[in-house]
Amino acid sequence: MRDVLNQYFIAIVLPQDISDEVTKIKQDFAGRFKSKKAMRVTPHITLLPPFRFSPKQHKHLLQWVAQTPVSIKPFHQELKNFEFFVNTRNPVIFIQPVINEHLLLLQKEVTRHFRISFPKLHLSEREYNPHVTIAYRDLKPAMFHLARNEYQQKQYNVNFIVSSFHLLQHDGKAWNIIRTFNL
Repeated sequence: MRDVLNQYFIAIVLPQDISDEVTKIKQDFAGRFKSKKAMRVTPHITLLPPFRFSPKQHKHLLQWVAQTPVSIKPFHQELKNFEFFVNTRNPVIFIQPVINEHLLLLQKEVTRHFRISFPKLHLSEREYNPHVTIAYRDLKPAMFHLARNEYQQKQYNVNFIVSSFHLLQHDGKAWNIIRTFNL
């Protein structure tokens, strides 16, 4: 019998006030555009996409988070306006983080240290494209076009200090923060 694997990812979780604003936008999408899946996770910017580990490796992963050397100091991050990944099967609507060297370096350091510590785990080789997801997976193409027509006209702009990142684990229903790494 195969082990049931735990699912994790690493992300910058937005400060509570901004998270509350983004959650209200997600609720709008859940109600008006019938896209509820994004409600299952707290608003965040992914640093390391979802991966799976055996429950036996859980303690090792927690130790890794506690001991990962990251040279990045707290930094300002801006979120600006709504953007879209247009694809026929799974369109996505998101808030765009303004790309800056600190965000890119943090993502590179976390990914590099992870790959060194867990070389057998294969991570996606996709180019890093940070975003704060508003709607995805259950967003039907017709609703995507309606939402896109409305939200491409809207402006959104906030700034915050990134002073930590988090390890999240899926409990079968939702994602939960299980460890925090302070910069």
